Amino acid sequence: MPCDGEEAVDRRTAFLKCLSDCGIKKQRRIVVEGNHKVEGGDTAMTQLLSLSDRPTAVLASNDLTAIGALRAINRAVFHVPRDISLVGFDDIELCQCTQPPLTAIRLSRVELGQKAFDALYRSLEGQSGNGEEITVSTTLVLRQSTATVNRAWR
Repeated sequence: MPCDGEEAVDRRTAFLKCLSDCGIKKQRRIVVEGNHKVEGGDTAMTQLLSLSDRPTAVLASNDLTAIGALRAINRAVFHVPRDISLVGFDDIELCQCTQPPLTAIRLSRVELGQKAFDALYRSLEGQSGNGEEITVSTTLVLRQSTATVNRAWR
């Protein structure tokens, strides 16, 4: 969904590469761009729900966007996860408080902090250039916002 800023572009690029690597056909990919806020997720999800061939699952660029998408789905009187599965990214604490609780991809913040510090230190020591790529491990935290595909939904 939302795609602005270098981090968002990197996430979008990685997401599209992953879809290709998994054999998901290009015509089945729908990327809606907006911002990384609740309103952006609401607007993007409203756009997706207006399609004649609605998606059965949505991966939002962050949890706030996913929460906005959840709001749009509820307003349209659809049901998560029966009609559409929804996944956020970051796993902020609020994910546990939504209805239903939001499945999310969790970044290892400790690992991210350590790698960022190490990169900064190397940069200050003149050991690396700008733009160093840092990869951080992730975990899928399954909650109640995902389910198997409901074929009748489409």
